[in-house]
Amino acid sequence: MQDKHVVVFQKNEDREKFINKIEYSKTIYHIGGENPEPGDICCSARQSIDWIIAQYIVDNYDNLHEYTIFTQADPDAHVHEMLLAMKSTFKSGYGNFAYARSIYNQYSTDWVRWQPISLAAEMLGLGFINDTNVLKSIFILHPGCIFYVHKDRIRQRPKSFYQKMIDLDDDKSFFEYHWNYNHPKWVWDLLKKDKTVSNLSKKEQIQHKSYKSERDQFWGLALEPLWYYILADKQFFKKLNNAQATIGNKFYFNLNKDNFDTNYKFISHPYSYDIHQTLINYRLLENDWFDWNCEHYQAWRNSLIEKTIYEGNQRGFNGLELVNYYENIGYKHISL
Repeated sequence: MQDKHVVVFQKNEDREKFINKIEYSKTIYHIGGENPEPGDICCSARQSIDWIIAQYIVDNYDNLHEYTIFTQADPDAHVHEMLLAMKSTFKSGYGNFAYARSIYNQYSTDWVRWQPISLAAEMLGLGFINDTNVLKSIFILHPGCIFYVHKDRIRQRPKSFYQKMIDLDDDKSFFEYHWNYNHPKWVWDLLKKDKTVSNLSKKEQIQHKSYKSERDQFWGLALEPLWYYILADKQFFKKLNNAQATIGNKFYFNLNKDNFDTNYKFISHPYSYDIHQTLINYRLLENDWFDWNCEHYQAWRNSLIEKTIYEGNQRGFNGLELVNYYENIGYKHISL
C-alpha cells in the first residue's frame, strides 16, 4: 500500500461531505479562523492555497510522506469522485485529479482579471524561454490545485525555492512590481481592445484589470497555473519550456473544429497549430499518472465514463463517442 498523506484547504465547508471520509492521515489548514477544530493549522483569510502548499512543503520538507495529496475541502467542482480517485495507485511523480482544463496566456489579459503569470515565474527563477515577446497561450492549468506529488519530485527543488514562494506572497509588493514593470508593447495593444479599460491610463488599466483589494490573493492567482511546471520533472520542464518558445512564439488554434479525428498523432512537443491537438497532446502526457489496472482506478474510471455520458447529454455532445475517441488515440484517462 502506498504511503499517502492528504493536505486539505478548508474554510467553512461541511467536513462530513469530504474531510471526515478521508481514510489517510491528513493535515487541515483552516483558512479564516472561524470554528477551527483541534489539530487544525489556522491561517489568515488572505493566504492563498498556493501559500499553504508552499508552507506545508517547507515545514515538512525533511519528513514528507511518499505521496502528498493537496486538495480543497470540497473538490466536487473540479474532481468527480475524489475519494475514489485518491485510492488509485499512483505511478508518477506528479498527477492531477481535476477534470477541468484551461489554457492561460502568460499575462491572462483576456480573462476577467489580469494575471501576470510570466512575471511570477520570473521572480521565482523558473527560467522560461522567450515568454514576453508576444502573446502566447503557454500554460495548462488544472484548476483548484488538486494533485498528488511524490516526495522526490518536491525535493528536486531546494527548500529555499518554496520558502521564496512564501516570502514573495505580498500582494501589494507584487502589484507594485507588476505596476512598474516595463511591459511589452503588445500587452498595451491588447488592453486597448478592452472597452472596460481602453480610455484609462496605463497604471489605471493595470489597477482595474488586476489588483482589486487586499483579499484578492493576487500573487496566488498568478502562481496557480505554475504548479504544473514547478513540479514537472526536469526533462518534462525542458520539453514544456522549449515548446512554449516554438511555432513563432504563438499558438495557432482552429476554434471551429467540432468533430473527433482519430488520425491525430502525438508530436515531439506538446504544442501544435490546433487547440484540439494541443489538448490531446497534453492528455497523452498524463498516461503515466495512474495504474490503469488498479481496482480503485477502474472504479473511478467507470464513474468518470458515466459522468462524461451525463455531461454530454447536458451539453449536447455524445459522451460515449468522446470516450471511444480517447481510447482510439491511446489516451487512457477519461477527463472532460
